[in-house]
Amino acid sequence: MNHYWNFKAIACVLVALSVLAGAFGAHGLKDILTTSELTTWATASNYLLSQGLGILILSCLPQSPKLTLGLKLILFGVITFSVSLFMLVSFTLKIIAMLTPFGGMLMIVGWGVIALALF
Repeated sequence: MNHYWNFKAIACVLVALSVLAGAFGAHGLKDILTTSELTTWATASNYLLSQGLGILILSCLPQSPKLTLGLKLILFGVITFSVSLFMLVSFTLKIIAMLTPFGGMLMIVGWGVIALALF
C-alpha cells in the first residue's frame, strides 16, 4: 500500500486556490461584503498562500515520517482555518468560527513537528 502524498501538487493547488479566492474577494465581493468581512476573506486567502508556499518548499526536502506528519498537520490546519473563515463570511455562521483556532493550532503544531524533524 502506497502512503505517498504528493505535497508539491497539493501545495500548488493551495496556492492556486489562494489566488482564485483573493481575486474573487477583491473583485467579486467588494460591493457585497463589509470591510471587516473582506479583511477576514483576505486573511483566509493569505493563509492558503503562505502555508501552500511553505508546504511546497518543505516538500523538496527528503521525506521522513516526522516531516510528512508535519506537512499533513499544516495541510489540514490551513484547510480548516481558511475554509472556516470563508464559511463565516459567506454564511455568517458564527458557530463555524470555533473551527478557526483549531486550524491555527494544527498549523502551529505542524510547524513544530517539522522543526523537531529538522533538528
